[in-house]
Amino acid sequence: DCIRADGLACTVDDQCASGHCASGVCCDTACEGSCVACDVPGLEGTCSEQPPAPAFSVPTVANTNAATDSRHDRIPRLASDRGEVWVVAWETQSDIGDAGADQDIAVASSTDGGDTWSDPLVANSNASSPDAHFAPDLASDRSGGWMLVWTAFTGGEGQIEMATSTDSGASWTNAIAFAGVGDSKNDFYPRVVHTGPAGSGRWLVAYQSPGAVGTDNEIQVISTTDGGSNWDAPKMLQTEGAGD
Repeated sequence: DCIRADGLACTVDDQCASGHCASGVCCDTACEGSCVACDVPGLEGTCSEQPPAPAFSVPTVANTNAATDSRHDRIPRLASDRGEVWVVAWETQSDIGDAGADQDIAVASSTDGGDTWSDPLVANSNASSPDAHFAPDLASDRSGGWMLVWTAFTGGEGQIEMATSTDSGASWTNAIAFAGVGDSKNDFYPRVVHTGPAGSGRWLVAYQSPGAVGTDNEIQVISTTDGGSNWDAPKMLQTEGAGD
């Protein structure tokens, strides 16, 4: 084998012109020590100090009512428009905006990378009802549009509800039940994604549905291309669902 220059891959010292193989590359020195390496990006072949590990910021409380709120806030879901806007949704039992102390869906937004957050608001317009609303998820169409989905336990069964926003989560449309309505089953735990061109494309929602085939739980997927006004018929995700 040819003798290798500094920065080229190696496994033993004899492969290197410098006589030193360190960090998997030929190196200008033996590069021994706990805080140095010879494969630092951009400096391969030169023994250099290792850059510090990425540091996380100090945790920030996203629900700004935390100091006065003694009720549970849980199951957060976070999404970005791939620009400056982040929106977080979670289950809350807080009486935000006279929503009552039952389970509802709260949201807050940030435009500075999460350093500060807007005051939380309840996104489900039916919050005043005694029904439980939980397991939220949300996504952006990367062009100012947002969709929020959750489970609503109403009338003795679980169904999937949604609301949309065009102002970074500052306001939301009225809640609409769009999946599992009146099927006498507990349809739970929706997850939503957007695919296709920004501002158009398709929204897909997957959720757990018992008894779709047989008596066990299956995963169903439903989609819309008009922002949730109309939805395709649910499709079962697992092709083996009939036999499992």
